[in-house]
Amino acid sequence: MKIAVNTRLLLHNKLEGIGYFTLKILEKVVKNHPEVEFVFYFDRKYDKSFVFAENVTPVVIPCPTRHPILWYIYFEWLLPYYMKRDKVDMFFSPDGYMPRKPKVPTLNTFHDINYEYNPKYISNLFHRHYYLNFFPKFAKNSTHLITVSNYSKRDLMEFYDVTENKIDVVYNAANELYYVVSEKEREITKQRLTNGKDFFYFVGAIHKRKNLINLFKAFDLFKLKTGSETKLVIIGSKRSWKGEIEDAFNQMIFRKYVIFTGRLEASEINLIANSALALTFVSQFEGFGIPIV
Repeated sequence: MKIAVNTRLLLHNKLEGIGYFTLKILEKVVKNHPEVEFVFYFDRKYDKSFVFAENVTPVVIPCPTRHPILWYIYFEWLLPYYMKRDKVDMFFSPDGYMPRKPKVPTLNTFHDINYEYNPKYISNLFHRHYYLNFFPKFAKNSTHLITVSNYSKRDLMEFYDVTENKIDVVYNAANELYYVVSEKEREITKQRLTNGKDFFYFVGAIHKRKNLINLFKAFDLFKLKTGSETKLVIIGSKRSWKGEIEDAFNQMIFRKYVIFTGRLEASEINLIANSALALTFVSQFEGFGIPIV
């Protein structure tokens, strides 16, 4: 059997939630099934570390998928052409995207459909239009779906009228890179990050749905009421920083106590998580609360 896989989110040193999901699932599946040939379709030059075993054939489709027009070209025209050329038997997508009219059986993944609850979570109008128009079709036209929680499964059934027996729940798990570190390591991390001060931390893409505006307000209130020297550490890329989130930050009384680290590797996040006073998990919508795990 030859299985095609959408691996466009396997980006070296740039893995985020769905990228990690893709990585960990494929590491296990590929190594546990040496009798199956896997064709990994990348949309740009790939890192060799993502070719896990001899039964993986990497293929680059030269069309970086970072805009709805390019999404359409890639998934509606280029990917079907390459899959036909490579004579694949089925297609697996870990991020929801797929051809609308696939010629082979498909296993697709929906992590959540937050945009159905509040379309404005997707600020870019072109992106929003694509999600609201194409993803219902992806769900309906998939042979089978997996999702990360029973909550997301119910959403797929209610919003997209997908039958229950077409969906399996495959839970996320904690990254094996997270573990309890020594007291000395916590002290060193704390000193390096906040000059030894206690701190709360947030981890995730900086996006309106993550509710950072209210987190900033809450942190100001906490500082006013307690007079504490505690700081707030924000871990994540500034994906949707401009606009409301940036304005809310600039209006903070205690913004000098907020530290932005940018995106970090799991090993560094583990040190910060071990050293923090507490995690702030304030997202307005999640299909599955990965930071809690």
